[in-house]
Amino acid sequence: MARRQREWAKRARLALIHALGGKCTACGRDDCLTIDHINGRDWDIRAVGSAWRISIYRWEAANGRVRVLCATCNNEPRRRYGRRRASLPEGYVE
Repeated sequence: MARRQREWAKRARLALIHALGGKCTACGRDDCLTIDHINGRDWDIRAVGSAWRISIYRWEAANGRVRVLCATCNNEPRRRYGRRRASLPEGYVE
C-alpha cells in the first residue's frame, strides 16, 4: 500500500472517530480508540483495502452500526467470557 494512501486512511479514520464523539462511549477515555461494530461485522476486514474500509465505516456510522470504544473496553467481553464474541452469554448487552 502506498504511503499516501495509508496517511489518508489514518486521517479519515481519526476524522470518523472525532465525528462519532472522540471518546470511549463506555468509560469516556480519549486515547487508544477503536471503531467497534455494535452487532458484529458481516464483512471480512482483510478482504477490503483501507479506502473501501473507511467508506464502509462511514456508511455504518451513518446507520448507527458502529461506536467508539477504547482498546480496554473493546476487549472486555473477550477477557470476561472467552476469546470469541459468539460465546457470550445469552442476553448479554454491551
